[in-house]
Amino acid sequence: MTTPYLRGVADAAAGKPGPAIPKINATWAEKLYNRGWCDGRDAKAAAERERKAQSGEDHE
Repeated sequence: MTTPYLRGVADAAAGKPGPAIPKINATWAEKLYNRGWCDGRDAKAAAERERKAQSGEDHE
C-alpha cells in the first residue's frame, strides 16, 4: 500500500499537475499528498539544476 505522501512524490516526479491548495478542513490524506507532491517537485527541480550544472548547460 502506498501512502498519500509517496503518491504525491511519484506524481510530481511523473510531471503530473499539482494538487489544489488544501483547505483548512482538508483530510490528512489530502495534506500529506500535497506535501509529498511539493517535496517531489522540489527534488525534481534540484536534480535538473544539478544535471545542468554538471553538463555545462547552466550559463547563468
